[in-house]
Amino acid sequence: MKETSMSSVNPTLEAIAAERNHTILIDTNPRAKTSGNITIKCHVCQQTSTVEKKSYLNSVQGCRTCKANNTSKAWRGKTRKPKSDYRETPRQIKMRNPTPAPEYEAIGNREDLVRWLENKNDPYCIYILSCMQKYPSPPSKKPVGFEGHHIIPIHANGPHVPWNLIWLPREDHFIAHQIRAEVYSENGDKRFLRLKSTPRGKRNYGPAFSTS
Repeated sequence: MKETSMSSVNPTLEAIAAERNHTILIDTNPRAKTSGNITIKCHVCQQTSTVEKKSYLNSVQGCRTCKANNTSKAWRGKTRKPKSDYRETPRQIKMRNPTPAPEYEAIGNREDLVRWLENKNDPYCIYILSCMQKYPSPPSKKPVGFEGHHIIPIHANGPHVPWNLIWLPREDHFIAHQIRAEVYSENGDKRFLRLKSTPRGKRNYGPAFSTS
């Protein structure tokens, strides 16, 4: 005997569910096609699940269990590519095999870096020195709300080594790149600022921080 809905159901969704061999048991908002949730029973896997209407309409199958089973079948007997087959990005290559710019060749530890920043004495170097005083001992594990910052950036051929790294709060990290972009006008800093000015970036950094 065919199951019937326990409540009124949006007719468009009911037609789509019938094509997918599903029965809609509950529709939280029958008048709307995309607003609310629906509880469906799949007659293929015999599982019941609750999904958002938008997700159900945008998916090909609509049933999470069937999707997971089909994905598992598709991967059965296959092996993933070994790591050596993946192409490294230019940034990954730089981090693995850094080639320091001539300007940085004399820097080999934290003390050398501090002396170099003091001699350079531009707004970015002054700001970084103040951050190094506020956060003097970078812990091995990233603190909550902090981000890793390369004092000499990777895009400027800075090395990916402990003495070139500092943990900064998100706001200070943004300001560091903002000042550096104004001083050096390098694309790597500008790219960072554009990324953090996206809607997702603003959620992390707040509306007070922008590239303007």
